[in-house]
Amino acid sequence: MKAAGRVSFSIMACLALVLIVTASAAAESDSWREDITRQIAEEEYHFSARTDGSWSAPNRAHRLRSVVDDSGIRIEDRVAGDQEWQWGWQLAWWGRGAERITPDQPVLHVDGARAELLGNGLDEWYINREDGLEQGFTVHQRPAGDGPMVVSGRMSGNFRVTMHSDRRGIDLRTPAGVTVLHYSHLAAFDALDEALACRLEVDGFELRLVVVDHDAVYPITIDPLLSSASWTADGTQGSAAFGATVATAGDIDGDGYADILIGASDFDNGQSNEGRVYLYRGSA
Repeated sequence: MKAAGRVSFSIMACLALVLIVTASAAAESDSWREDITRQIAEEEYHFSARTDGSWSAPNRAHRLRSVVDDSGIRIEDRVAGDQEWQWGWQLAWWGRGAERITPDQPVLHVDGARAELLGNGLDEWYINREDGLEQGFTVHQRPAGDGPMVVSGRMSGNFRVTMHSDRRGIDLRTPAGVTVLHYSHLAAFDALDEALACRLEVDGFELRLVVVDHDAVYPITIDPLLSSASWTADGTQGSAAFGATVATAGDIDGDGYADILIGASDFDNGQSNEGRVYLYRGSA
């Protein structure tokens, strides 16, 4: 009986060991899959070299494609390319007042999802990620002169620009009135991570990032974000004033997400300008 008891105990111990090893292997397998999945997701946002010397990065989450070279950056629709629309930025100068610094030819450096244009006293950089394309500027030393510090660039593309009420963002709209790009979430901070007052100014194709840096400790960082519109819609009839009125509809279908009403006051459906209201159901 004692021998049988020992054998039974040994079998149970071996089974327990097998279960532990199996569970450990399963955990390692799940961890391996998670690591690979995360790595693939991250690498999807990396810049890749092109034959013309530029670097390109897709952004599936925002349906954008960014192309950077030593002259600046351009952004376009990831699927349609520049046949749909294209927006570009090139650094023109920085400084304050009449003391303007013109950039030298920068050195382009790319590492994964980050692209840097390293220059004489100012570095321009981009990070491509799921919430958009982060644009950043690091100004290493306080520029001479009076007034706020300004970073100025020239935009390209056929757009109408709408300034946000807080002057920390703009919307870029096609001639048809469709918003395709947000340049927003402008922020600035100094070497001590103190927030600095900042705003945007637009003068034709010139976009200026203005920072109040009276008490700032250099270097300072200026940091906007480029992203696509979260949701867009087009009317089904031209000149119907689609989008002239927009209102929340509450949660009409009871799915936990707010729904939206969009009016087209000049829609024709047998009678001139009789109007139409469109209901769009919200979702995650």
